[in-house]
Amino acid sequence: MTDTATGKRGLLKHRMFAGFMRLLGAYALFFLAARLLFFLAFRPPAGAAGLGAVLYAFWLGLRLDLAFCAITLCPAYLVLHGLSLSGVAEKTLKTFARSFLLLFNTAALILTAAEFPLYNETLTKLNPMALTFFQWPLYLVGQILGATHSYHVIPLLLGLLFFAGKWSLELAGKLFDFSQSRGHAALKPLALCAAIALLLSCGNRDFSPLPPARAFFSSSNFLNQTASNGLYNTLYALAPASWRGAGKPPEVAALASDLNAYFDYSSDEPDDIFRLKPMHGRPNIVIILMESFAAYVGALGASPSLSPNFDRLADQGVLFTNFYANCIGSGRGIISTVSAFPFPPEVDDLSKIKAPSVADYLKPYGYGTYFFNLTGDVENITSFLRHNGFDTAYDKYGLAKTNGGPVPRFDEELFDNADKILRRAKEPFMAMIFTASNHNSSYVPPSISTGTELNVKSSSFVYADWALGEYMKKVRRSPYYKNTIFVLLADHAPRFLPGDEFRAERFHIPLLFLSPLLQNPHRDGRFASQMDVAMTLLRLAGTPLKMRDTSFFGTSLFERKRAPFAYFNNEGMYFYGVALPQGEFLQNLSAEQAGLSAGSDAYRDAGPGWKMPLKAADAILRLTRHFYFTDTIPQWRDAKTAAKKETANK
Repeated sequence: MTDTATGKRGLLKHRMFAGFMRLLGAYALFFLAARLLFFLAFRPPAGAAGLGAVLYAFWLGLRLDLAFCAITLCPAYLVLHGLSLSGVAEKTLKTFARSFLLLFNTAALILTAAEFPLYNETLTKLNPMALTFFQWPLYLVGQILGATHSYHVIPLLLGLLFFAGKWSLELAGKLFDFSQSRGHAALKPLALCAAIALLLSCGNRDFSPLPPARAFFSSSNFLNQTASNGLYNTLYALAPASWRGAGKPPEVAALASDLNAYFDYSSDEPDDIFRLKPMHGRPNIVIILMESFAAYVGALGASPSLSPNFDRLADQGVLFTNFYANCIGSGRGIISTVSAFPFPPEVDDLSKIKAPSVADYLKPYGYGTYFFNLTGDVENITSFLRHNGFDTAYDKYGLAKTNGGPVPRFDEELFDNADKILRRAKEPFMAMIFTASNHNSSYVPPSISTGTELNVKSSSFVYADWALGEYMKKVRRSPYYKNTIFVLLADHAPRFLPGDEFRAERFHIPLLFLSPLLQNPHRDGRFASQMDVAMTLLRLAGTPLKMRDTSFFGTSLFERKRAPFAYFNNEGMYFYGVALPQGEFLQNLSAEQAGLSAGSDAYRDAGPGWKMPLKAADAILRLTRHFYFTDTIPQWRDAKTAAKKETANK
């Protein structure tokens, strides 16, 4: 045997390298066991997933598990052995190893266990949205302890902590062996371990990390979630934009031209459905954003209907029946509505960006701006709105209680407070009221009877509809009613529907314009989404602003010839899509790129009526990622203007 072969065999048998491989193997087995339990707990109906697809999901899961270990565990392993090379005492290094593994294992066990109830509730594992709630630990703990069967939670946590401690001590003793980590002979195995960790963590030739979107290979959400590693999803969202390749600038000018070609940012042909009666000055605008208000709306075809009040109001206004949320999540729904900025799927922080809202554009025309909610600053919603045009914000700590509790909790209290404040407000004003009662049953007063045949979720829905109806009855007697346009819509649709596939129906929500100023109440079947609301409100307010004058991605519903288009994405499923009259198109957020490429199969296979909207959806995804990660959303206005000039010069 040659010296080279002997050296290689010796390198592979080196205790540092052997411990490194055992470390990867131990945690790969842990994640495999968790994935298998997940699959058995939520397995799809027989025949819904073929064996090949299931095996491929497990293979993708293994790839993501190893990438997660390479980015988290391996650096710690290499650093400790590097310190051993520099002469740090073995006893000290063992102590550090035990401490690190204790923290890591505790977090891994608790978060992995938490994914089971999370998926049962939301049909997703851990994802970027979870980071928002970790910023509010008291709220998160309250939600956990307030959940049904919460008495199971404490013993489970204690058991997991005990197991994490025991597991950490055993692993530290077996895997972190520093007896051969001295002298120059240890440099080669250290370098080999580092090279393997780098290769496992990479997803592309440019050595950028493996993206979590790689797990989303199927139209079956269950298979995608089976492949997904929730811990890696969350870690990836924490990384800097440049580290995950999201900061690479797209061809902004070309993408702006693609959007302009489809939407025409200079068109302003008015639509008769929004002609208003004569009024004094500018109208007040009140946006009522209803939590998850979609599943049981009779006006949208639900049977049986649990929304008699909304259905009655729908007959008095302009109801859009093919209207869609841009994203899943309350914060994303709010920002899509007021700032016409549909957040990219992997975004986690809603507060630290400048995305000019409709309030920003209305204030120069004399509007006062208000926000009312009962949830405080969960998801950083209030922080975002304060930084983007809403001067006055009220939460449960600033509103009067009317139901005997320490703070107002129920929609009826929210509406009562908003009505009293707006009666005193100087006109014109723009206000947004964000309801909460349909979020969970803790926001429903026990005195409200909704019928014993209803479950908790539908009871919450019935109460939310009742509170809305009571407010609209009361507000008709207010001095501001005759000069006010009310805009009623949901922040998002329910997170889950019958069946497993990701589809446009998951984003279908109502949009209702209601006002004594409207001349032509009826139902409108044109396709639109939340990002079209803001520009429409600027037109209803009588401002001279055109679409190219704003940083909005949406278009005005005033346009008689506006392109039918509803864009949506989901942060926990890494899909995006469009809904059009001829159907829907869904696209995986691919591993190598933000959206479609001009030569992709999706473009080649699309019919003549699909090419333009697919390019528009691709442009929206790429541009929103770029502007978010570079914090340059206001520059979208300049890009639209330049695109329009370029089109005019051709």
